[in-house]
Amino acid sequence: GYQQNEALSKKFNVLYGLCEQQLSKQPHYDFGLRNILSVLRSAGASKRQAPDRSETFLMMRTLRDMNMSKLVAEDVPVFLALIDDLFPGIAADRTNPQDIMHSLNKICQERGFIQQPSWLSKCVQLYETCKVRHGIMVVGPAGAGKSSIMESVAMALTMSGTKHVLWRMNPKAITASQMFGRMDASTGDWTDGIFAVLWRRATKTRNQNTWIVLDGPIDAIWIENLNTVLDDNKVLTLANGDRIQMTAQMKILFEPEHLANASPATVSRAGIIYVSNVDLGWKPVVDAWLSTRTANESSLLKTVLDKLLERTLEFCRDCTTPIMSLEVVCQIETLLRLLSVTLASLNSLIARDCVIFERIAVFCMTWSIAGRLTDVDRLVFDTFMRTLTPELPEKAGNGNTIYDFCIDASTGAW
Repeated sequence: GYQQNEALSKKFNVLYGLCEQQLSKQPHYDFGLRNILSVLRSAGASKRQAPDRSETFLMMRTLRDMNMSKLVAEDVPVFLALIDDLFPGIAADRTNPQDIMHSLNKICQERGFIQQPSWLSKCVQLYETCKVRHGIMVVGPAGAGKSSIMESVAMALTMSGTKHVLWRMNPKAITASQMFGRMDASTGDWTDGIFAVLWRRATKTRNQNTWIVLDGPIDAIWIENLNTVLDDNKVLTLANGDRIQMTAQMKILFEPEHLANASPATVSRAGIIYVSNVDLGWKPVVDAWLSTRTANESSLLKTVLDKLLERTLEFCRDCTTPIMSLEVVCQIETLLRLLSVTLASLNSLIARDCVIFERIAVFCMTWSIAGRLTDVDRLVFDTFMRTLTPELPEKAGNGNTIYDFCIDASTGAW
């Protein structure tokens, strides 16, 4: 129903051409026909919802919102600059569906989450992608909040009316025959695999929306078997000839770290939401943990962590070479678990002496953030920590470092 179709189609074509040229080369980027079709469907829905708005405004907002979800953090400013060049002088806020936002805010409060705007925007992107795609890939590193995004959106949709459930499995942990099924060569009997059983069960469920989540690395061996599910046929075809039609109440979601092993044919069939590690970061994780502690503990720990944590992370990242790589959020999770256990074991001392909080934080950071360092780097780390805080043990001899000490449970001394 767009009247300015010729002018807008030229802008559409130029934008996608520039995106292919100027954005970084990522295996999950797709600017092909299937992506164009989902953008056009969304643009049509926007036009019907707001027939009095400018067509240029609606198309610009749709192109921006439908493509922002899959961009890595480094490409976002480049893409927004391209949008500004092609649609000069038009500023549009992101469409925030009020019903889902209200439910999401309530879910975050119930689950003890910090309402990080960038993370909430990924939740809205998943919600909007669900309206135009039946196959969705939520891609990103471990600890970026992918599982929480899916669970929160499903809970918010359940709160809004229809029950939504997630059935989760790891396809990489089993063989292709265990996933889809196998035919007995001698008797000709067919045995359904795990995914086939879940699929059949979901098609027979009428009183709920079912999201089947394949949580694990994507492998070319099994992902190609799902191409007929992800395209417009929406049919799972098994080796015994069974063709099981997907229902309107079903979605299939993937939760991999990357799509390096997926073919362009598979990538183009699914809606992509890329969750960068900067969308959530580690600070909301710390804040959420602090909110579970007592007011006195939380205040003292926040002061200590603000003083030490960020500088320690930067030092370990820039000045040392750990023996294995680990996402920052995973390091923080380890730190918070160590802090919980250590604080519980030294609870009686904490009431007597507030200085011990800094010692506990130093001890826990040594064995979480700096626990992966080599012997040479441990000496460097020990020297660095002594410049940060005086609450370190005195060196008892040559070569002794903070790694050789622990906190005495009876006195609180090193």
